[in-house]
Amino acid sequence: MVGPSHAIFALAATVAVGRTTGITPDRLGLFCVLIGALLPDIDGRGSITKPGTLLKRVLPRFAVVFFNWIGQMVAELVQMISKHRGFFHWPLLALILMLVGYRYGLSWMSWLGFGYLTHILGDALTHEGVPFFAPWSRRSYGLGLFKTSSWTEALLDAFLLIFIVVCGYPLLTHSLLEGFEEIFSYYRKLGH
Repeated sequence: MVGPSHAIFALAATVAVGRTTGITPDRLGLFCVLIGALLPDIDGRGSITKPGTLLKRVLPRFAVVFFNWIGQMVAELVQMISKHRGFFHWPLLALILMLVGYRYGLSWMSWLGFGYLTHILGDALTHEGVPFFAPWSRRSYGLGLFKTSSWTEALLDAFLLIFIVVCGYPLLTHSLLEGFEEIFSYYRKLGH
């Protein structure tokens, strides 16, 4: 899967969990789900670390240059120790994040782990698969439903977006509306 597909898949999974359990993330948790959904691809060349990929639309140019430099340094270090869909695609890492977050009451960390897990599950739908049983076995397993960046992945994205809008609107808008309320109240205070 590509980055936007991972984000869509993570949001759809968050909606599904919220609808079935009533457990939904707050704003920070939702942000962490999305970061977690992209994080495992730090081991892939040009995925989330391509200059400007995540930042160029929201930050001033000097900040984008600085963060891109930091991101490239981290990505190059990561890529020296791990191949794509290697260590950073181990489900065990996602489970550790979720369990540590739960154990210490750090819900943001649990949501980060959840987003991380959705990334791995999304990649498991592709032909390439993921190393589900790592570190004990390096063999990759996948359902082979589609190839990365294919029309079938785009079709899945479309269906998941419809699901998010129809089923997730009441769940996700609460988190998002809280954030917008804070922003608007801040600007109202500036105006008075």
